[in-house]
Amino acid sequence: MLNTTIGVVATDAELDAASVRRIAMSAHDGLARAIHPVHSPLDGDTIFAVATGAHPTEPSAFVPAGMNPDVAVLADICRVAVTVTQRAIVNAVLAADSVAGVPSYADLAPSAITTSGIA
Repeated sequence: MLNTTIGVVATDAELDAASVRRIAMSAHDGLARAIHPVHSPLDGDTIFAVATGAHPTEPSAFVPAGMNPDVAVLADICRVAVTVTQRAIVNAVLAADSVAGVPSYADLAPSAITTSGIA
């Protein structure tokens, strides 16, 4: 069975292309937290990242010369990207309905679902 997860992680920080690519790479860790196994030869798991640039980043005084001046902000965004990706997948699984005879998680494990989410 082909299983594909496609997601977009977005930030309003002003970042260069390499930093945005790093966010997408980090978000793949969120896939690994929520999907087992992840990145099988038959899936198409893909995460895209975008940065609108609406908010300029402030370089940290603690970043050594020669490093990306946005590295401290980027580290925080990457950390959050992992968590939001994981949560989005879990929330989607919990909210899913059965389709075409394929039961949903709620159908298979109804005692694990409450009106507020996971029991």
